[in-house]
Amino acid sequence: MGFAHNPVAVQAVGWAEDQGRRPEMEDGFVFVDQFGGTQRSAFFAVYDGHGGRQVVDFVTRELHENLLRELRRTGSPADSLLQAFRLTDEDMLRRNITSSGCTACCCLLQDEARGRVIYTAHLGDSRAVLARSGSATRMTSMTDHKATDPLEAKRVIEAGGHIINDRVNGMRFGQLSRGVEG
Repeated sequence: MGFAHNPVAVQAVGWAEDQGRRPEMEDGFVFVDQFGGTQRSAFFAVYDGHGGRQVVDFVTRELHENLLRELRRTGSPADSLLQAFRLTDEDMLRRNITSSGCTACCCLLQDEARGRVIYTAHLGDSRAVLARSGSATRMTSMTDHKATDPLEAKRVIEAGGHIINDRVNGMRFGQLSRGVEG
């Protein structure tokens, strides 16, 4: 059955969770098919929580909503992703949600004049990889945002964060990269 008869953007999606030895699951995910009411659009996100669920719970509720508002305002997926990250970060700070943190990896799939396009954004060391015909293609930038990287540590400190035991506490703003077209 083709898309003309099946309005969903994604035919199948799956995920797995492994809590391991931690007392609570700190990770989260979001999957929204027909994102923004658009038939062949979808939003995917994975959040790797650190230090509790407070930030993960917030971003799983708010980041994609901020993205949708920005997309409707600007029409630019790349600018909207970056602004959604900034708005979500600012909202957390205003609400004093600072006792935990998370990495984020988001993918926005949508139709454009030249075909279907995937936009990606990531913060921290989470990444998106597209598997197609037995080959893997990294979709997020080649640079993970790790506290052990001297340039990343400098950026975090200059943004007002700090590094403890090679981990970031107080990281702000991620890096945006153009995804794979297809």
